[in-house]
Amino acid sequence: MNSAEIRALQALRAPGGIDAMQAGERWPNAGTTGLYALVKRGFAKKVEDTFFITDAGRAACPNRNPLAAKPATPPEV
Repeated sequence: MNSAEIRALQALRAPGGIDAMQAGERWPNAGTTGLYALVKRGFAKKVEDTFFITDAGRAACPNRNPLAAKPATPPEV
């Protein structure tokens, strides 16, 4: 994966996906190039004008903070 694809995959981890306009604002020089490459590899899917991460994409891009992957546990009393 190149840096544009890695950046796009990390951005797709956030809820709600990214549409083409948002991609153009985030990456003016690359736009949706990285996102389409991820779709081609099966790491993302495109629904209408919005790109979403797939399960394969999540597996390829683990959380940077391992604690973010764990659900919060209530304190012991």
